[in-house]
Amino acid sequence: MIPANPEVMSLDGMRRTFDVLRDEEERRGKPWQAKVATVLTMVRLGRKLEQAKAALEALGIPVLENTVRASEAFKDASSQGVLVRDVKTNSLAGECWSDYGAVVEESLGMIGERA
Repeated sequence: MIPANPEVMSLDGMRRTFDVLRDEEERRGKPWQAKVATVLTMVRLGRKLEQAKAALEALGIPVLENTVRASEAFKDASSQGVLVRDVKTNSLAGECWSDYGAVVEESLGMIGERA
């Protein structure tokens, strides 16, 4: 699982990372089969997110359907020294925690396991 945010420079870096992984597999004489997927993090729903997903998929880079939203709840968790699920001062903290749960479930489904 490789995290990336949906910004142009991050997406270019993601493409380069996949190029290195693919080249290494081919150097070893193995056919390329993506064993990793991208999870888009710190996202806001909307056109930019959909464009980022489409761009990565057009490059043949697997992208999880689930994402992790951008929220001050993560900064609050860091400053309070707690998990985001334990932040009581931000109403989105529970939803942020659920985002990670959905990513884990989707990831486990990709490898044929369940949480």
